[in-house]
Amino acid sequence: MNTTLPVPVEFELPGPEWSPADPASYGVTNAAFLAVRAPLGEDYVPTLVVSGDERFDPASMREIAEEAVAVLAAETPHLRVLHREEVGVDTAPAVTQLVAAGIEIDGRRLDLLQMQVITALLDLDDERRRVVVIYKVTCLAEDWPRIGREFQDFMRTVRPLPEQTAPQKDAP
Repeated sequence: MNTTLPVPVEFELPGPEWSPADPASYGVTNAAFLAVRAPLGEDYVPTLVVSGDERFDPASMREIAEEAVAVLAAETPHLRVLHREEVGVDTAPAVTQLVAAGIEIDGRRLDLLQMQVITALLDLDDERRRVVVIYKVTCLAEDWPRIGREFQDFMRTVRPLPEQTAPQKDAP
């Protein structure tokens, strides 16, 4: 995955509790964007990550979703997919999945939930090419009712930006 997105997207963070952060400072790799939220408790800082890349393979959206779970499983062996649903339209398919994971920090087990929204933008000029962007939020399971709503608010603002056309030399 790239650390920059192959297509520009715009979005708004869901509230003043969220702020952009340097992915490396939180141990997050392959992220084009990371935001952290003021914690609801003392145990865990919720994160919102945007990542993506171009793909030229025939993998289905379901297979791409399974790849995303496999990446998480490599970091967090105690996980299970609670829900997966294919959504979107033919030219912009997507999968949403909710994953439960257990991690240990300082000898204490924390139960986390991660919602992943995996979107694809198809190149109408080259059907082999597509851009896959993954939006994910991670929080304590007990914080999910609030963080889940905030993530929905965030996703409502996500928009791919049109490609910029180069200015003509004679343009004013």
